[in-house]
Amino acid sequence: MGSDKRTLLLIDGHALLYRSFHAFPDLTDPQGRLVNAVYGFSRLMLRSILDFQPEYVAVMFDHRAPTFRHEQFDQYKAHREEMPDGLKTQVQLVKDLVKVLNIPQYEMAGYEADDLIGTVTCQAEALAQKDDVLDRTVVMTGDSDLLQLATDFTQIYIPKRGKFGKDKLYFPKDVVEKYGVTPKVLPQLKALTGDSSDNIPGVPGVGPKTARKIFEHIQSIKELYEVLDTDPDGLQKAVSQKVKQSLLDNRENAQMSLELATIECQSPFTFDLEACRLKSYNKEEAIAFFKSLAFNSMIRLLPEDEFEAGIQSALF
Repeated sequence: MGSDKRTLLLIDGHALLYRSFHAFPDLTDPQGRLVNAVYGFSRLMLRSILDFQPEYVAVMFDHRAPTFRHEQFDQYKAHREEMPDGLKTQVQLVKDLVKVLNIPQYEMAGYEADDLIGTVTCQAEALAQKDDVLDRTVVMTGDSDLLQLATDFTQIYIPKRGKFGKDKLYFPKDVVEKYGVTPKVLPQLKALTGDSSDNIPGVPGVGPKTARKIFEHIQSIKELYEVLDTDPDGLQKAVSQKVKQSLLDNRENAQMSLELATIECQSPFTFDLEACRLKSYNKEEAIAFFKSLAFNSMIRLLPEDEFEAGIQSALF
């Protein structure tokens, strides 16, 4: 997957926890604790480190406090079911794993992990342009919302779902191929269609097909309403009169939905790239951690530590 590139790997913690919890059957450790999500998370993280050979790694988690989106719209994610009890007990174990590997983990009250990831991708790209310390950022997630962050520098990696799925590394062209719009337009699209999983209202009567048709003519919600205000017939080939009226009647909803759907890339979070350098961890401690969970198959997936890397450097 391009291990010759200097890579920063960002891991969407809770997204991969949920995916692992639902993907793997019940699995218990010697103490009788449910650990299927810990197993899946460990496997995904270590496999991605092997595949991408990143120099830097960080994990972002959601904070339990309400976010700025809840302040904008108190029904944001209101339909989401509470985290299953079987998963709640595994969250700390995963955080312990990340700590054992000496990988920085971040969360911030008022913001989602998506926002921290978005902020870091922007800071990393700026840093790469200034100091030439990185070739790319790879974001590993199970959440397609993060596809809006895809650029030539930032790629979004979504591991396969199910036995017959395929891992996919998304570049901007892949987003266009799948959704018919560029990554930057994705939140604009959701502002019109809404999102039932996040309880983003959108505009009634506007589905994905109609929204994509609209964005063949314009590039933003702002431009959409400028056209509707100044040239009422400007979108007559894209939408019916009924849809046009719904757009006009739900202007505030569309704008709010855009704000809810857009990942915040300017959160008050300053990223320290050097703190995320991989390999500076105690491998024996990591081996003991996996043995305590009876995850013996994970041991061979562990990355080199500084000692092993030093030997390799001396020999070759």
